[in-house]
Amino acid sequence: LLASACVVSRPRDLLRWASGTREFRQVLPVARINASSPDALLRFFREHHGKTPVVFQGAMEAWAARDWTLARLAELCPDAQLPVYRYDPSSVSWAGLVDGGQKLLSEYLQQDFGRGEQANVLYGLEMTLRTECPRLLEDLPISRFFADDMLARFYPANSWPTLIAGPRGTRSGLHRDTHDLPFWMAMFLGRKRLRIFAPEDPALEPYFLSERNGFEFDAFRP
Repeated sequence: LLASACVVSRPRDLLRWASGTREFRQVLPVARINASSPDALLRFFREHHGKTPVVFQGAMEAWAARDWTLARLAELCPDAQLPVYRYDPSSVSWAGLVDGGQKLLSEYLQQDFGRGEQANVLYGLEMTLRTECPRLLEDLPISRFFADDMLARFYPANSWPTLIAGPRGTRSGLHRDTHDLPFWMAMFLGRKRLRIFAPEDPALEPYFLSERNGFEFDAFRP
C-alpha cells in the first residue's frame, strides 16, 4: 500500500478538516485511457500531461516484464542489492521511511513475500536497474507516452528506472517526489493503493513538513 504520514491527533485539526470545503474530502476517480486507442496520445497531452494523473490501460501488453514472477526476478538478479525501509509515521525522514540498509533482492523476495500482512515489514524501494540488474531493462520498453522523459534522455547518470517491491502491509507516507517532478509507474505483480492530491490544494498547506518533503496526516484515515 502507498499510504501517508502520521495520523492527525489534534482535535482542532480534525474539526477544521471536517468543517472545510466538501471538495477537499471527496475522493475522485482517476481518469483512464485505453493505450491502444488511436487518439490515446492526443488525449494524454491535451488533457493530462503536466496537469492531472491518469491510468493507461493495456499499455504493457507486449512487455516481457508481464511474465515476471518472484522466482524469475530472483533468478535474473541473484546479486542485486535492494534498499529497504521501515515505515515510521513519527520519523522526519522522507515519506516516513527509515533506512533499513540493503538486502539481496533474491533473499528479500523469498523471505518477506507470501506470509500475509505482518508488522514492521520492510519495504523495498528504488533499486536502480541500470546498476543492480541491467538484464531487466530488456523487458521494459519505454512507452510512447513517456518518450519525452528529460531525465532519462539527457541525464544518463540518473537512477531511473527503478524497482519497487513490497509485500502486503508495506506503505509510505504522503510525500512529494524528487524535485517535485511528475513520474510514471508500471504495476506488474500484486496491487498498490494510491491517493493523489493536487499540489496547489490549500487544504494541504497546514500539514506540510519541509524537512521531510511530506505531510503530517494519513490520507487514508484523515
